Amino acid sequence: MTRYIILGLLVAASLLLGLDGSVASSTNYLPELLVKMKNSIIEGKIKEALKFQKILSEIIETLRSFGNLSANYVLCEYFQGYNLGKPRAPIFELEDDEKKCFVK
Repeated sequence: MTRYIILGLLVAASLLLGLDGSVASSTNYLPELLVKMKNSIIEGKIKEALKFQKILSEIIETLRSFGNLSANYVLCEYFQGYNLGKPRAPIFELEDDEKKCFVK
């Protein structure tokens, strides 16, 4: 049976406990980071994996004040180059000054 977690803040911990992956919105804008985290765990490089988790957790915590789902649209374009357009209701679009707070 394949097992997943649905919370970005616990990706490294869940992989260490034997889960197979995660279903987290952060995989949309930082898939490379999560792949590196999983590979580090597979290779036994736990400290390295935890560094990746710390980076991910800091980004997620920063986004909370803006709305994680709204911020995902901005970060997908910033990190991956995909313009996803505007979110549909009830998700709100971030204002330009809000976008500048976490994308530089």
